[in-house]
Amino acid sequence: MRLKLRPRLSTVLVGLVAISAGGCAESDLHQYLGHSDTVTVGAGNAQAANRTIHEVDHWPETSRKTRIDQDGERAALAVRRYEKNQSIEPKGLSQNGISISVGGSGAAVKQ
Repeated sequence: MRLKLRPRLSTVLVGLVAISAGGCAESDLHQYLGHSDTVTVGAGNAQAANRTIHEVDHWPETSRKTRIDQDGERAALAVRRYEKNQSIEPKGLSQNGISISVGGSGAAVKQ
């Protein structure tokens, strides 16, 4: 009978020590948040919350699209061109007929 009582007693003692030590582990953040004059931690920031709710999202709708609709062939070709330091001249664009104004003198350079 005495052997059966000993494991139960040690389990109870370990539990009591764990419970009593748990009361000593109060964090500084808990103490800081406990000393508040408001009903809840988030009380008093209604203006900031309203400002954030009505904020305009300047990112276009397509910026949320994370799935790219192409295979890797075109990207691999671009990487190969980059590594060889080659570029392809864009079709339909030329530098003929472009005028550049230099300074405030009104002189224009025609290419």
